[in-house]
Parts: sequence; structure tokens; C-alpha cells
Amino acid sequence: MIINRAYIKLDNKKYFPSIEDVLKQYFFEVEIIVKEDIVMILTNNNESFLLQLTKLHDSLVMDLNTKVSILVVPFFDKIFIKYLNYVNNDVCTVFDVFLKNINLDVVKEDSKIIIQSIEKKDLDTIKAFLMCNANSCATANELYLHRNSFNYRMNSFINNTSMDIRDINTLMFIQLILSINK
Repeated sequence: MIINRAYIKLDNKKYFPSIEDVLKQYFFEVEIIVKEDIVMILTNNNESFLLQLTKLHDSLVMDLNTKVSILVVPFFDKIFIKYLNYVNNDVCTVFDVFLKNINLDVVKEDSKIIIQSIEKKDLDTIKAFLMCNANSCATANELYLHRNSFNYRMNSFINNTSMDIRDINTLMFIQLILSINK
């Protein structure tokens, strides 16, 4: 089960009370957390998460006549909140924002912080997984592991980091931050 996460920032705070109703129209099961001027949403197994967020964005902009910035993140952390300012009335993944701003010191520093927060064994596993083109069987063979042992390591990575590598946006983000920190 893939967990999708996003931050939403509305320029007009008067719409915060109605955002929960609007989100429930777009997502069958959604957890909504409002903190100060940011809405955090979590959904499970929504393969069209980015598309739904884009439709939600367009609807909010049109109906409410306000700016809405949405940032899809691999996990909730204060490190990502500042990047909502880079989104500017659009829907972006944190991968997109980091890639567009790859030469900024803040992106390099934040990438380093994220990499340092990952245990070495998990980092080695994910690097091998990426080098094997996200092929579980090939990675298990390369690491001389039984496929079940490899699956255990992948689940351990997901549990330890809250980054679900079964989600393509998360996997691309991890690849990017690893390449920034070579």
C-alpha cells in the first residue's frame, strides 16, 4: 500500500474551513492535518494522486480565485515546507523542485541532511536497487540475498525512512538526492 503525501498552501486563509470538504470530493480516503497556514494530506494507494491534485488545484484556483501551491513529498518533514514557496500556484513534486533548483545551496544542504538521516545498510540497499533499474529480483541476486530477504530489507527501508520506494516520484527523488551528494 503506497502512502501519498502533499502539502497545500492557500494564499487566502478564509478558505481553510472548506478545504476538508473539497479534499474529500477528490480522495476516497484522506487524512487532513491543518497546521498554521499549511494543509497536509495523506492518502493510501491512489495511483492517480498527482493527476487528482492537479484537478483539485485547477478547481480551487477557478472556484475560489486564490493561489494554491501543492507540493508532493515522500515524507512529512519541516525541511520540505520552505519549498512550497518555490511552487508558486502550481502542483509539483519535491523531485521537480529540487531538480529545478539543483544549484542552490539550500537544496544541496537539504539533500545532504536527508541522506545522512538514512542508515548505511538502507542506503546500500537502495543504491543497489537503483543500479538494478528498480528490479527486485536482479537486486536480490546482486546482493546475494534470497528474494524474501531482499523484500524484508526494502520494507525495512520504507519503515525506517517513511519513503515508499514503490512510488515512482519517491524513487526519482531518492535517485536525485543521491546524485547531488556524490
